[in-house]
Amino acid sequence: MAKWSFGVLYLLSLAVPAIAWKFNHGTFADLDAASLKLVWCRLAGLFAVIVILWQFLFISRAKWLEQTFGLDRLTRFHHFNGFLAVVCLLLHGSLATMGHAGKADLTTWEQTVDFWKVWNFLPAAMIGQGLFFLVVISSLGFIRKRFSYETWHWSHFLGYLAMGLAFGHQITKGKDFVTHDNLRHLWTGFQFLVVATLLWGRTFLPIFRYFRYRFRVERVVRETDDVTSVYIKAERLAELAPRGGQFILVRFLAKGFWSEAHPFSLSQPPHGDTLRLTIKKLGDFTSRIPDLTPGTRVMIDGPHGIFTAERARGKKILLIAGGIGITPLRSILEDLLAKDCQVTLLYTNRQEKGIVLRSELESYTANPNFRLIHILSNDEAWQGEKGTLDDEKIKRLVSDVFDREVFLCGPPPMMAGVHRILVNLRVPSHNIYDERFAL
Repeated sequence: MAKWSFGVLYLLSLAVPAIAWKFNHGTFADLDAASLKLVWCRLAGLFAVIVILWQFLFISRAKWLEQTFGLDRLTRFHHFNGFLAVVCLLLHGSLATMGHAGKADLTTWEQTVDFWKVWNFLPAAMIGQGLFFLVVISSLGFIRKRFSYETWHWSHFLGYLAMGLAFGHQITKGKDFVTHDNLRHLWTGFQFLVVATLLWGRTFLPIFRYFRYRFRVERVVRETDDVTSVYIKAERLAELAPRGGQFILVRFLAKGFWSEAHPFSLSQPPHGDTLRLTIKKLGDFTSRIPDLTPGTRVMIDGPHGIFTAERARGKKILLIAGGIGITPLRSILEDLLAKDCQVTLLYTNRQEKGIVLRSELESYTANPNFRLIHILSNDEAWQGEKGTLDDEKIKRLVSDVFDREVFLCGPPPMMAGVHRILVNLRVPSHNIYDERFAL
């Protein structure tokens, strides 16, 4: 699916119901203020459910979406789309309350109490709306950082519960559905299709892959003081067809690990029946990685992502890595060299001891198509390039940068800064590839 076609599909998903809604309601000229509020509240309710269904699709692992945009971008769409859903829900609830209050000559508070006491399915819908608000509020940056990743992740199940609680209200009180059986059946079918897609990608496939491929930890290797590689062995791995640069969400089925699933990129292309993850100590979960024991069973969701060597259209490539961001680029490098690409890697770190997979990277310098340049920002003893990566360094070290396709991975602030530098150096934006793995 072309990226532009997704935007068309999204807009059509809102426009078609809006047209049907307008056709069903006709002219508004003779409506009083309260009736007009009720008419618009129905449209806001339609939009709210459609937007929430897109929320579910964005995180459903549907390949037709994921292989077009990458799961990281879909996750960002999901984040911003959630706030649009809140706006629609607020409009729907407030317009419904004011409209019915106006019809019954009640205050908004009296109408709210009436909704709660008298209207079938509405109390459940009101609870569902509150739960959905909690989920979206928990995703605000200043609130999100107060929770552990796993607590925040599990809180999103409230969103599924919220949708279920609101369903009865939609089909029993929605005027557009109560009086039109075909519309009600179509609306119900769409919702069940989306839920089935979500359950397939998020629940069934990981369980199926667990039994089909029998993932297990083969060995654990310490790379640096705070970086560890985990080798995962699998049966029939070729069927899964993972590619270098992709990432997987792993759940280690061991004490202290099983309740958490985290995304990690593949740090080398699949070799035989083995996957490798190279993980830096960044929190409680990752600090326990060296304690994993061989034989530990693993549940895997993925592989995901479009950050692979297949995106390269030409032969001249620049890789730019920051810290642990080298992991997907290490595997992409191997695939690019296999395609006879001319590759330069700029690898930035604070200190020499922090260079990850150094021996592997330097072993590739025997290939005349590969050039490796380390850049350290805080190591006085370092004899090579020093300082931060800026436009002067990029122009000097890679004079033909504007002719190259660029793969970029590192901490988000670093990627944003380097992306701006590359654009200022007249590297076309469509030739800059990046992917964020923190979901």
